[in-house]
Amino acid sequence: MAGNQSVISICSNALIMLGAEPISDLSGADAGTVAASNLFENAYQNVLESYDWNFARKKVQLARKQAAPINTYDYAFSLPTDLLRLINADSSDYDIIGNELQSSSQSVYIEYVANTDINKAPYYFANALELMMASKLAIPVTGDIDKASLYMGLYERAIRKARHLDARQTPTKDIVSKPFIDARFN
Repeated sequence: MAGNQSVISICSNALIMLGAEPISDLSGADAGTVAASNLFENAYQNVLESYDWNFARKKVQLARKQAAPINTYDYAFSLPTDLLRLINADSSDYDIIGNELQSSSQSVYIEYVANTDINKAPYYFANALELMMASKLAIPVTGDIDKASLYMGLYERAIRKARHLDARQTPTKDIVSKPFIDARFN
């Protein structure tokens, strides 16, 4: 499942795809290293936020704050510091304001996409991320916009495949609500 990829290996592989020399750290002064060190984190966050990746999902009960919010809700809860995107909450009555969730419920459980270390990502995710980085690094390294477009197309195919593989690891859920059938036969 999880690979042993790192920021360095992903950026190095992306540079190799573009015909540049591999790197062993992100402190070099050449165009590829400088671009990789500046662009990686944003690219990784964007790909991570784009889907409910199984390796990055977490479920937690939120910690309730002592002070009540100044609005229509009764309770305020601290959001996790590693939260990138909320998937769902067990309360249907809430708002996210700043770094807190406000609700009328006394306790709230959430499921979310967490900012997860890249070495916990599966190979199919890392492969797609390498292609994304090759697309982002193509212009600074080669000056070729066609290479950037080529790698973006390869990334889009790879990310679809990665999402498919990730989704296959979760069992399908039965559809519980059937209002049209219930209306017809009740």
